[in-house]
Amino acid sequence: MKRRQIANLELEDLVGFYDEQNQTESYINELEVENKHLLAANLHSEDMYRQIVDERNRLKAQINGMKQAIDDLVRNSEGVAGLHQNGDVAPWDELLTGGRFDEWLCVLDDTPQQCLAAHDAEVIENLKFPTMFRKMWSGSEVQAWLEEEANLIRQQAKENIQ
Repeated sequence: MKRRQIANLELEDLVGFYDEQNQTESYINELEVENKHLLAANLHSEDMYRQIVDERNRLKAQINGMKQAIDDLVRNSEGVAGLHQNGDVAPWDELLTGGRFDEWLCVLDDTPQQCLAAHDAEVIENLKFPTMFRKMWSGSEVQAWLEEEANLIRQQAKENIQ
């Protein structure tokens, strides 16, 4: 009789061990699937980052080109003919900073760095925290951090011109 109890006990232990092993394997499979999703999200984020950097570089070149073209125009002309709609030339000193119509071209006062900083801040502000990471981090905390980073970039751009 004692032998049978030992045999039954050992069989129950084996069944329990087998169940635990199946649960462990199932949990490992779930973790592997989650890991694949996280890796895919990371690759997507890296690709998006490269696209943003490329876009930033294109914008920087475009801003520098436009700024240079406008500087050349101002340097090589007297002003804008027909602006007052009376046939008179509006001289550049009236249109640029400090002139009586400077609000029309005040955007030219921003340096390319300020324009890019504004763009970068906007990109950072528009990033949304991926839902798949919410198990690891609080979405609201990360979103708040992104907004702080955007404001920091704007502030640094303002301080660089002063």
